[in-house]
Amino acid sequence: AVAAFGGSLGARRINEAVLGTCAAWRHRGDLAVRHIAGERDHDDLAARRPVDGADPLQYQLVGFEDDMVSVYAAAEVVVCRAGASSVAEIAVVGIPSV
Repeated sequence: AVAAFGGSLGARRINEAVLGTCAAWRHRGDLAVRHIAGERDHDDLAARRPVDGADPLQYQLVGFEDDMVSVYAAAEVVVCRAGASSVAEIAVVGIPSV
């Protein structure tokens, strides 16, 4: 599973990269992506959702996440623009990150 986020407001470049990657991966049933887009970009990204219910890729898009513990527990890799707190959390959990 992949967790992707860019902070509470989001990060447009990360969001666009995740959207494009998920569109390319939409036929992969062996992947799950939790995309925490930030409140600013959420509605736009939801309108351009890269997968639909018929696609095998498990893609979840949310604007904000209160339960990062569960996100980290489910993730095998994190893609993010992170501040000091996120970097510390990722390091403590020991998840590979980009």
